[in-house]
Amino acid sequence: MYLIDTYLGKDRLPFIEKKEICRKTQVFDSPDKIYEFLNKYFRLNERTEEYIYLLGCDTKGHSLGIFELSHGTVNGSLITSREVYMKALLCGASTIVLVHNHPSGDPTPSELDINTMERIKDAGDILAIPLMDFIVCGDNCYYSAKEQGYL
Repeated sequence: MYLIDTYLGKDRLPFIEKKEICRKTQVFDSPDKIYEFLNKYFRLNERTEEYIYLLGCDTKGHSLGIFELSHGTVNGSLITSREVYMKALLCGASTIVLVHNHPSGDPTPSELDINTMERIKDAGDILAIPLMDFIVCGDNCYYSAKEQGYL
Protein backbone atom coordinates (compact mmCIF):
# COMPACT_ATOMS: atom_id res chain seq x y z
CA MET A 1 0.00 0.00 0.00
CA TYR A 2 1.35 3.39 -0.97
CA LEU A 3 0.79 6.91 0.24
CA ILE A 4 0.95 8.91 -2.97
CA ASP A 5 1.72 12.59 -3.17
CA THR A 6 2.29 15.06 -5.99
CA TYR A 7 4.90 17.81 -5.95
CA LEU A 8 6.30 20.46 -8.24
CA GLY A 9 9.88 19.80 -9.31
CA LYS A 10 12.59 22.39 -9.86
CA ASP A 11 11.34 22.73 -13.42
CA ARG A 12 7.85 23.49 -11.97
CA LEU A 13 6.45 20.31 -13.55
CA PRO A 14 4.47 17.93 -11.35
CA PHE A 15 5.86 14.58 -10.30
CA ILE A 16 4.46 11.75 -8.20
CA GLU A 17 6.13 10.31 -5.12
CA LYS A 18 5.08 6.97 -3.63
CA LYS A 19 5.87 6.05 -0.04
CA GLU A 20 5.27 2.48 1.03
CA ILE A 21 3.25 2.39 4.25
CA CYS A 22 2.58 -1.33 4.45
CA ARG A 23 3.80 -4.31 2.44
CA LYS A 24 0.55 -6.10 1.74
CA THR A 25 -2.30 -5.00 -0.47
CA GLN A 26 -5.31 -3.99 1.58
CA VAL A 27 -8.85 -4.93 0.63
CA PHE A 28 -11.22 -2.16 1.62
CA ASP A 29 -14.52 -4.00 1.50
CA SER A 30 -16.03 -2.63 4.72
CA PRO A 31 -16.03 0.66 6.66
CA ASP A 32 -14.64 -1.24 9.67
CA LYS A 33 -11.49 -2.18 7.76
CA ILE A 34 -11.03 1.35 6.47
CA TYR A 35 -11.52 2.86 9.93
CA GLU A 36 -9.03 0.42 11.48
CA PHE A 37 -6.46 0.97 8.71
CA LEU A 38 -6.53 4.78 8.93
CA ASN A 39 -6.31 4.74 12.71
CA LYS A 40 -3.44 2.25 12.64
CA TYR A 41 -1.29 3.98 10.02
CA PHE A 42 -2.39 7.64 10.27
CA ARG A 43 -3.87 7.87 13.80
CA LEU A 44 -6.83 9.66 12.26
CA ASN A 45 -8.95 9.31 15.39
CA GLU A 46 -6.29 11.17 17.42
CA ARG A 47 -5.75 14.18 15.15
CA THR A 48 -6.49 17.67 16.47
CA GLU A 49 -7.34 19.06 13.03
CA GLU A 50 -9.46 17.67 10.21
CA TYR A 51 -7.71 15.55 7.59
CA ILE A 52 -9.31 14.20 4.43
CA TYR A 53 -7.99 11.07 2.72
CA LEU A 54 -8.83 9.48 -0.60
CA LEU A 55 -8.54 5.73 -0.98
CA GLY A 56 -8.25 4.68 -4.61
CA CYS A 57 -9.39 1.10 -5.25
CA ASP A 58 -9.88 -1.31 -8.11
CA THR A 59 -13.27 -2.88 -8.85
CA LYS A 60 -12.78 -5.52 -6.13
CA GLY A 61 -11.82 -3.06 -3.40
CA HIS A 62 -8.05 -3.72 -3.53
CA SER A 63 -6.06 -0.64 -2.59
CA LEU A 64 -4.20 1.17 -5.35
CA GLY A 65 -3.12 4.17 -3.32
CA ILE A 66 -4.03 6.61 -0.61
CA PHE A 67 -3.81 10.39 -0.81
CA GLU A 68 -4.02 13.09 1.83
CA LEU A 69 -6.35 15.56 0.12
CA SER A 70 -6.60 18.23 2.77
CA HIS A 71 -5.42 19.23 6.22
CA GLY A 72 -7.73 21.79 7.74
CA THR A 73 -8.63 23.34 11.04
CA VAL A 74 -10.24 22.04 14.20
CA ASN A 75 -13.67 22.07 12.55
CA GLY A 76 -13.24 22.18 8.80
CA SER A 77 -11.29 21.14 5.72
CA LEU A 78 -12.02 21.92 2.07
CA ILE A 79 -11.81 19.84 -1.10
CA THR A 80 -13.13 20.11 -4.63
CA SER A 81 -14.15 17.46 -7.13
CA ARG A 82 -11.15 18.45 -9.25
CA GLU A 83 -8.60 17.46 -6.57
CA VAL A 84 -10.43 14.27 -5.72
CA TYR A 85 -10.69 12.92 -9.25
CA MET A 86 -7.29 14.15 -10.37
CA LYS A 87 -5.79 11.91 -7.66
CA ALA A 88 -8.15 9.02 -8.45
CA LEU A 89 -7.06 9.11 -12.09
CA LEU A 90 -3.37 9.24 -11.13
CA CYS A 91 -3.55 5.87 -9.39
CA GLY A 92 -5.94 4.30 -11.92
CA ALA A 93 -8.80 3.95 -9.43
CA SER A 94 -12.06 2.36 -10.52
CA THR A 95 -13.75 3.37 -7.27
CA ILE A 96 -12.94 5.73 -4.42
CA VAL A 97 -13.65 6.14 -0.74
CA LEU A 98 -13.37 9.49 1.04
CA VAL A 99 -12.54 9.51 4.74
CA HIS A 100 -12.10 12.36 7.15
CA ASN A 101 -12.04 12.85 10.88
CA HIS A 102 -13.93 15.04 13.30
CA PRO A 103 -11.55 16.12 16.09
CA SER A 104 -14.56 16.63 18.38
CA GLY A 105 -14.96 12.85 18.40
CA ASP A 106 -18.56 13.01 17.12
CA PRO A 107 -18.71 11.40 13.65
CA THR A 108 -22.10 12.90 12.77
CA PRO A 109 -21.69 14.51 9.33
CA SER A 110 -22.28 18.26 9.07
CA GLU A 111 -24.42 19.87 6.39
CA LEU A 112 -21.19 20.81 4.59
CA ASP A 113 -20.05 17.17 4.77
CA ILE A 114 -23.31 16.01 3.15
CA ASN A 115 -23.12 18.67 0.42
CA THR A 116 -19.51 17.77 -0.32
CA MET A 117 -20.38 14.06 -0.49
CA GLU A 118 -23.18 14.75 -2.97
CA ARG A 119 -20.92 16.93 -5.17
CA ILE A 120 -18.18 14.29 -5.24
CA LYS A 121 -20.72 11.52 -5.93
CA ASP A 122 -22.20 13.48 -8.87
CA ALA A 123 -18.75 14.10 -10.36
CA GLY A 124 -17.89 10.42 -9.96
CA ASP A 125 -21.06 9.41 -11.77
CA ILE A 126 -19.98 11.54 -14.75
CA LEU A 127 -16.44 10.10 -14.75
CA ALA A 128 -17.56 6.50 -14.09
CA ILE A 129 -15.45 6.40 -10.90
CA PRO A 130 -18.10 5.95 -8.21
CA LEU A 131 -17.81 7.17 -4.65
CA MET A 132 -18.22 3.88 -2.78
CA ASP A 133 -18.32 5.35 0.72
CA PHE A 134 -17.92 8.57 2.64
CA ILE A 135 -16.67 7.87 6.15
CA VAL A 136 -16.35 10.25 9.09
CA CYS A 137 -14.07 9.04 11.90
CA GLY A 138 -14.69 9.92 15.54
CA ASP A 139 -13.58 8.56 18.89
CA ASN A 140 -13.89 4.76 18.66
CA CYS A 141 -16.73 5.10 16.17
CA TYR A 142 -17.44 6.20 12.62
CA TYR A 143 -20.22 7.26 10.27
CA SER A 144 -20.52 5.46 6.93
CA ALA A 145 -22.78 6.95 4.26
CA LYS A 146 -22.92 3.53 2.60
CA GLU A 147 -24.12 1.82 5.80
CA GLN A 148 -26.68 4.59 6.31
CA GLY A 149 -28.07 4.07 2.79
CA TYR A 150 -26.90 7.38 1.29
CA LEU A 151 -24.59 5.70 -1.24
